[in-house]
Parts: sequence; structure tokens; C-alpha cells
Amino acid sequence: LTPASAASPRLMRITRSGGRRPGPRRRASAGLHDGQPLAVASCCVALALGLMFFGGVFRSYAAVQELSMLSDDFSGAELARDFSFFVVGDWGADPKAKAMRQAQLLVAEAMNLLATQRKPDFVLSTGDQVYPAGLSADWGEAKKRMRTTFDEVYALQVPFFATFGNHDCQGDQRHMLKMNASSAYWRFPAPFYSHSVSVAPQATLKIWSLDACTLVCAVPPEREPERNYRCDGVVTAGTTERRRQLTWLHEELEAAQRDGVAFKVVMSHWPIFSFAGNGPTKELIEDVLPLLEEYDVDMYFDGHDHNLQHIRRRAKADSDQATRAAAEGRESSAKGVDFFVSGAGGYELHPFLKDGGGRASNDEAQLLKKWTGH
Repeated sequence: LTPASAASPRLMRITRSGGRRPGPRRRASAGLHDGQPLAVASCCVALALGLMFFGGVFRSYAAVQELSMLSDDFSGAELARDFSFFVVGDWGADPKAKAMRQAQLLVAEAMNLLATQRKPDFVLSTGDQVYPAGLSADWGEAKKRMRTTFDEVYALQVPFFATFGNHDCQGDQRHMLKMNASSAYWRFPAPFYSHSVSVAPQATLKIWSLDACTLVCAVPPEREPERNYRCDGVVTAGTTERRRQLTWLHEELEAAQRDGVAFKVVMSHWPIFSFAGNGPTKELIEDVLPLLEEYDVDMYFDGHDHNLQHIRRRAKADSDQATRAAAEGRESSAKGVDFFVSGAGGYELHPFLKDGGGRASNDEAQLLKKWTGH
């Protein structure tokens, strides 16, 4: 990772070297300058740390600057080109809610400004694109709202890959998917889907977008009598579709592992771990987290909590490895999954954990960074 220039916010230049997680995590030097790459840095980490925090308005620059000091060791080949993407969530302010609309516009302006120095290849949208209760069942009204909330706000002219948020799932979900045909840059082909990007001749980044409304709110009642408190009003695809989605994710990640996909990224709306806002999500900890750890997923992006967080949790095997390394007086190369909350795209902020946010546990998860500005 290297800053794009000393005078600008610390945008990331991405360089990779070969080898499978060859060494311990390390901090990038603040003294690196343009054109001086830090070897063995992760493409995905660079994208996440350098470019995800667009809840942050112009204060996002400070977050980007701090995050640029972090780097991780990941697998992969030398990148054939500069590559980046933005991640933003919880941005779909009601045009009548003036303060929130203004915050959304400021975040979009910050994204535009950063894009003048490093234009993203695409944007991941972590859900809640339409407050307060999703799109209208009237197609004409739905198109008008998306034009006002999306098309007239974001001027990056790159694809936005979206996922359902709980507020989106209170409205007409079919119309949100149907927007693919009406908006030049909206990409939402199905409730859950994958997207692959070639980042080098023999290196692929693959993204899996999940339907968290169904994963969280369609748990069979006999298994989970106490429904997640944010599921009120949420329309799901049902328990059968929930099982199908988990089977699909398992098979997809297994195939990616077998095929040697270099970078694995999963996106959803609900966080797995979170230290502010709605907190961790028990349903995802039980059913999704084991798959992320089993198949060596690099990063999990989410929204839902209106703040910015970087969280890390070592898998059990990695924790055991770290314990052995400490006992032997050496550094551990254990990786684990990096979790990023990017939900400060314009809506009311969540600086603290809400009442009711403690249904699940943040056990073995470590909050590395948190920001509570837009």
C-alpha cells in the first residue's frame, strides 16, 4: 500500500507479490511515497482500508489516513493494473428528510472528489438504499424514487453492486431488482448473487452478495424463538429459500477454494460482528461465519450499523496457531477474517451499541478502528 501522493488523502496504490500469507501482519510505513510499493499487501485490504469509508463525509479523509497505516498479508499474484472499489451503505435518505439528504449528498461529494485521483472500478452498496420502508409497489413511483435517491446523487459512472437492507425489504423488492433495466449503473441481478473481476492474468477477485433479510429473519421459529428485533416489517423469501441460499454459498465458496480464487469477499447488510449500533448478529454468526472461516474468505463487508468499523476475528485454528507461536516466542502468521462495517452513507448515526444489541456475542472479535462521523 502506498499513498497516491503526500498532499492528498491517503488513497491506495496496490501492489501484490506471490506466496500464500507468507508472514505476520505489519504496519505500512507512514513515510512511503508515491511509486514505492509495500510488497505482500492485500488488494482487498487496500480497497477496504483506503476506499470503503464514505460514511465519513470529508472527515472520511482522516479515517482513510489512519487506515492507510494498516496492511495485511494475503495471497495473490502481481496485479496487472491499478484496481479499486468503494463501499458505502445506509445512504438512501428520504428526499423529504433534509438533514439526512444533505449528509448523503456530502458523502457522495467526498466520493466524487476521491475518484478524481483514483476512480473506482465499481461500488459495493451494503443495503438500505431506500428509507424509510423500501420502494413503492407502484413501478412509476419506484422509478421516480430511485432516480432521486440514486441516479441524481452519485456521479461516478461506475457499476453499483447492491444488496438488500432491512428497510429495503419492507418495500417492493422486485422493483429494486428490476431497476437493472432502468438505471445505467445499478447492478442487482438477484436477491443473492456473485460477481467476479479479473485483477491479473491469473488472479480473480470474487464477491458474493447475500440476502441478509432472509438469512436473519427467516430462521425457523423452532430453532430461534426470539426473532431478531430488527426484523419487524421485513419481508423474507422464507425458510426454504434460506436453506437454499446457505447451500449455494457453501458450494460457491468450496468451488472458489478449489479453483484458486485469489481474493474472496462477501457482502451483506447485517454485520456478523459489530461494537456499535445494532450489534452482532447471532443468526449470521451461527450459519455464515463458519463458512467464511472454513473457506478462507478475506473480507466481509456490511452496513446496518450507521458508523465505520474494522473488526478482526481469528478462526479457531488460527487462534491455536497464535497461542503456539506466542509460547515459542515468535510472531504468528494467522489470518482470520477481516470485517468492515460501512453504514454511514447518510442516515442517522449510531455511535453506541443500542439497547437490544447484545443478543449475540463479539467473542474473539477485536475492534481495531471505529469512526462515528458521516
